[in-house]
Amino acid sequence: MITNPFLTNQYKNISGITLIDSGNPGKNLGLLAITHGNETVGLKVFAYLKQEILKKHPLQQGKLFLIAMNLLAYEEHRRFIDDNMNRISNQAYKSTSYEHQRLGELKPILREMDITLDIHSFSNSHDIVAICDIQNREKAKQIFTTETILVDNLEQSGSIIGYCTRKQKEAYGIECGLHDDPEGFERGKEEILNFLEYYQYLPPNNRKKERKQQNIYQFREKIQPITKDFKFTRDFSGFSYLKENEVFAKDGDIEHKNTLGKNIYLGIPAKEPRVNDSAGFLFKKLE
Repeated sequence: MITNPFLTNQYKNISGITLIDSGNPGKNLGLLAITHGNETVGLKVFAYLKQEILKKHPLQQGKLFLIAMNLLAYEEHRRFIDDNMNRISNQAYKSTSYEHQRLGELKPILREMDITLDIHSFSNSHDIVAICDIQNREKAKQIFTTETILVDNLEQSGSIIGYCTRKQKEAYGIECGLHDDPEGFERGKEEILNFLEYYQYLPPNNRKKERKQQNIYQFREKIQPITKDFKFTRDFSGFSYLKENEVFAKDGDIEHKNTLGKNIYLGIPAKEPRVNDSAGFLFKKLE
């Protein structure tokens, strides 16, 4: 039984949407949680904002939408039910898929957002990582203090923020460390406050912001398991350098190797790779 108000609140008769209206002119900003049902950090951020931050510092402008994406996967403690919701936004609608149904319901709401931040966590890394379109690379460096920023041509992506980008909206992602890691939540929420302050939804405060040397990686290739026997050849976590032609995974009789050349890293490795989901990604290091 779902009792969390962030899952039951409604906007335009659609469950999982909490609207906070400043009463002042401004843009619509959307924070997204549980795009993957087992990544609960976004809901914790929602509660922190509503119960602590916004009581002390009311929203300064516009409207803030707190959107819980994959309700059924969250209820069943699963990453997804039928399809990875963060890969299907550019696919043909599949009526038999819960994620396609739910995303179809949410797309009109996402189109109302001027700016979006999708909140995630990792299965196999403690890193705090920001994600953006390659054209927003310099802006992301100003918004976030993360050590790592991932850039991509999001218009070609099946992600939620890829959908928003195709609709000419500004969209970002944030990975808040390991699932259910208190340190990941603490560090991640600071980055989300940075985000809200940058766009002037919250007043700036005097929190100490340590901006470290930032590593910038560009998405190059998805690692897609073909069989249930997919296995990495060594332990990968964070972002790991690959030699040219290095075999990084075996998949039955198939070898997955780095054919992209120099300066390639394997990142976001899945803890339990499976056929209907990606096992990680190959990146080129830009900075």
